[in-house]
Amino acid sequence: IFWFGKMAEEAKAQHNTARELAANRAMITIFADNEDYEKCYQRFDSVALLLKAQADSAAIGRAKGIMIENVCGILGAMSSIFYERKKYKQASETEALLHRVMKAVNNAPEKYEPFLSKIRISATEAVFAKARYEQKDPRLADSAFNKTLYWIRSSITMSKAMKPFFEYDAYKSAIEYFMETGRTDSASKYLAL
Repeated sequence: IFWFGKMAEEAKAQHNTARELAANRAMITIFADNEDYEKCYQRFDSVALLLKAQADSAAIGRAKGIMIENVCGILGAMSSIFYERKKYKQASETEALLHRVMKAVNNAPEKYEPFLSKIRISATEAVFAKARYEQKDPRLADSAFNKTLYWIRSSITMSKAMKPFFEYDAYKSAIEYFMETGRTDSASKYLAL
């Protein structure tokens, strides 16, 4: 956390937005894993204007792939956190920004190709969280989870070293979800994996 905090400060001073977003994305992920949601909210608030600016840039076709990967990573993670914490207004606003970015990505997928799988994973994780926490719709949650697995497993641009990290996160969420809904056979399957 200390290292990523220093990285974010340095990147901000150097006007290196991509690096600043990457550092903040990493910190949000760590804070979320430690269930320190207040720090997630603080980090998110600290980059909210950057995220909106990048969404605007994506909408007019000027955003770079690495930038959008980090934007979607933050928006997907925060949408999931907001839904889990029953902060539906913030979840909806964050998800709307994510949808705006995804519309731009889907209009020019070739532009984002090296980062497309990770971008799509972030989007489907947000859909999974919404279906799980707000809609309480097992059919939609299952569909979103399966899409997340599809994007992870079918990616040809994601490094082989990164796939297990993404699989672990997807499995962890699925295990919790299946246990909550009494589907212990499904939970056991992903726990074994």
